[in-house]
Amino acid sequence: MFEHQLLLGFALMPVVLACVSCQSSSASSETSGDSASVSSVRVKLNPDDASPFNNGRFEGWGTALCWWANRLGYDELLTEQAAKLFFAEDGLGLDIGRYNIGGGDDPAHKHISRSDSQVPGYATGFDENGDIVYDWTVDQNQRNITLAALAANPAFYVEGFSNSPPWFMTVSGCSSGNSPADKDNLKADQYDNFAKYIAQVTRHFRDEFGIAFQSYSPINEPDTNYWGAYSNKQEGCHYDHGTSQSKILIATRQALDAACLRDVLVAGMDESIIEQTRDNLGRLSEEAKAALGRIDTHTYGGSDRAGVKAKAIEMGKDLWMSEVDGGGTEGSNPGDMGAGLWFANRILVDMNGMQPSAWVLWDIVDFHKDSTFTAPDGSHPEAGVRLRQDAGIWGVGMADHDEKKIYLTQKYYVFGQFTRYIHPGDTIIGSSNQQILAAYNKESGAIKIVAVNADASLKNYTFDLSNFGSVPQYAKAIRTRGAFDGGEHWKDVAVIEVKDKQFSFALLANSVTTFVIDWKKPEIPGYITVAGLTDTFVGETSAYIAQNSDGSPVTWSVSDKTIATISADGLLTPLKEGSVSVTARSEKFGLEDSVNVAVLDIRGLSKVEIAPEQVTGSVPWNGQSNANNCKRVVDGNLESFFDGLIDGYVTLDLEGAYKIEALKYAPRPGFEYRVTGSFYGSADGINWDAIYTVSSTPASKALTAVYARDFAEGVAGKAYRYIKYATYGTGDSHNCNIAEIEVWQRNGEAY
Repeated sequence: MFEHQLLLGFALMPVVLACVSCQSSSASSETSGDSASVSSVRVKLNPDDASPFNNGRFEGWGTALCWWANRLGYDELLTEQAAKLFFAEDGLGLDIGRYNIGGGDDPAHKHISRSDSQVPGYATGFDENGDIVYDWTVDQNQRNITLAALAANPAFYVEGFSNSPPWFMTVSGCSSGNSPADKDNLKADQYDNFAKYIAQVTRHFRDEFGIAFQSYSPINEPDTNYWGAYSNKQEGCHYDHGTSQSKILIATRQALDAACLRDVLVAGMDESIIEQTRDNLGRLSEEAKAALGRIDTHTYGGSDRAGVKAKAIEMGKDLWMSEVDGGGTEGSNPGDMGAGLWFANRILVDMNGMQPSAWVLWDIVDFHKDSTFTAPDGSHPEAGVRLRQDAGIWGVGMADHDEKKIYLTQKYYVFGQFTRYIHPGDTIIGSSNQQILAAYNKESGAIKIVAVNADASLKNYTFDLSNFGSVPQYAKAIRTRGAFDGGEHWKDVAVIEVKDKQFSFALLANSVTTFVIDWKKPEIPGYITVAGLTDTFVGETSAYIAQNSDGSPVTWSVSDKTIATISADGLLTPLKEGSVSVTARSEKFGLEDSVNVAVLDIRGLSKVEIAPEQVTGSVPWNGQSNANNCKRVVDGNLESFFDGLIDGYVTLDLEGAYKIEALKYAPRPGFEYRVTGSFYGSADGINWDAIYTVSSTPASKALTAVYARDFAEGVAGKAYRYIKYATYGTGDSHNCNIAEIEVWQRNGEAY
């Protein structure tokens, strides 16, 4: 199967991979004849635009330890794998872990349905003297992971944080929140007791468990309206901005001081929305501002990162991005790289927008397969879980509790493009391009750059280092791209000499590349890779590029010159329909690499015009009153969509029978992973043939096309009046969400 992406109507936008213009030799009803060329980007690094936080010294990358550590730490094999993959130098080498001290819920409550989020609390109640009673035997799982992290990285920074106070200190008697959810849940007379709980747990961890919290954040996403009692998800607690938030920050500082823990910073307020962080900092009392040792913010919502940065500078406080993640995808038909590209761009937005001294991922393993887990309702929701590499995912992989194994995705390796090369002690700096993150080390002079290309085509980047006084001579390129199986994972791909304080490199489509510029020339193995289209069309030419370790010349060839020819500089000219292998060979290294290319002759195709009244479908989410109904799939707008449900469908009546040569579809923006359905054809609207099943997450805000050669066996050549798209299955990914559908046929005449 191959899929070809189209970005503007049906104008072909081939992945052009060399500095060559690709002219179309002829135009048809399907192709535009537009020429395309590689874009060139010049980026200038600016060491004067340095992070103002923590004296300009980056503190590291991290992850929250709840809920995944609570879920995995019971098993020695899973704990060992987690330590090696996430904290050891050969893995991600994460520097920071945020340890969740649970409030614990009323033992009679059974409302949390997740397998990982019911974090036990250490406090069980008050004794007859009003002192807190502790059970130090609980929460062993999270401690096991933390101790393994410290063994893998002795410099590991541990921050404690609370989602809720102990349940018996709350208004509702429930640690998941109040009723209503936008009201404070910590009793007015329990602030000091909750702060004492934090301090006593912090001291016990240091003295008895060997885990020293260097900072503690007592509240989590406090100024929100979703921490409701008896939630099925997790602990949470609302605190009004201003007085309530000030009161708990002051109480926490005082309790830590009283416990001789003056070296433990109080962090906060871990708001979910960026603007809430900015505004609520200003609403703290002066005493609370003095108690606050560092600003922690999440970035799930909002956009004013510059405002948060300015507020932190104004207050003279350090700044962390302390939590974010999501299940989005980005890229142009990115395949398994979609989740990683989305993730990389989130890092770039946060790091360039705020220049925080740390960046911390939420739950690094948020996906579990476990046939033995039983939910409170008696179901086994994790028994049939599977990891889909090309879909969006929270976290970077899946824990298989049946096999006792952690399965990874390309998102893991994309994270490593940052964490393995930009280290604590480096300084984050600005540049002229927001698609890169730059840093340098003041002591060694090494410069680090992470560059993201989420486009369908190659980009030639030139990095201008002229603002540095002296510049190292060699840039080593390390890259992640392609499929999880067989793709590149932190691959050493080139050594580039820096001349006149600049160097150039081609960023391949849907890739993340890290450059480490240092004084000593690195030695890497001989390497060659060919990049270019995996599908192309008669009447178009496209260019291919070969990247090898040192940029030495290559020789190009094709497997069948009757199907296509290729020039000495990698320009492919398709001649007729078929398949051909394009190969580049490096004589210096004795290595070669190939890409298999499908050639189609699609000249003469035309789109079947479909009016909204020709479309019927299932009921959209929230009923027929929802404007996002099935007729949106033919409105020509890639941002409008049908908001269908599980087992939903859309049927197109072509008002005539056509031999279908191509189908095109676009996903609902932001929910690309929900395009998991199949297309069907029928002559009478009763008997249906399966035509094509979507097998990978499509590009956002773009039409993806599949052609007759990719249809199910026996379908090609049949005439259909009705085309249906439908989803079947369970789970969020099987909601019938689709933005646009087009049907294409050969000659414009119905049969």
